[in-house]
Amino acid sequence: MDIGTLFPAIAIELSFGFIAGIIVGYTCKKLTRLVAIVLGLFFIGIQILAYYKFIYVDWQSIGKATEGAIKATTASTPLWWAILITHFPYVGAFSIGFVIGFRKG
Repeated sequence: MDIGTLFPAIAIELSFGFIAGIIVGYTCKKLTRLVAIVLGLFFIGIQILAYYKFIYVDWQSIGKATEGAIKATTASTPLWWAILITHFPYVGAFSIGFVIGFRKG
């Protein structure tokens, strides 16, 4: 096998991994921002309703109820990364692209 024919194939696959990483990272950043905005607006709406005494919010009960969900989410954080890189041959290029895309998003 000649290095001249092997190098272009590796370069194409590495660049694909890098570009895919940028796209996925950028999308994750945008989705994270969108979720944060929606949750923030939901919280503001709840607080406005509570301020005008339309509803009563027992924040201590909500805190106790969500502890399990927070622990499960924290424990499963590597799961989403494992899903993204499963059977993906050039994880290094993808990872670098993901970080760049997430920062630029």
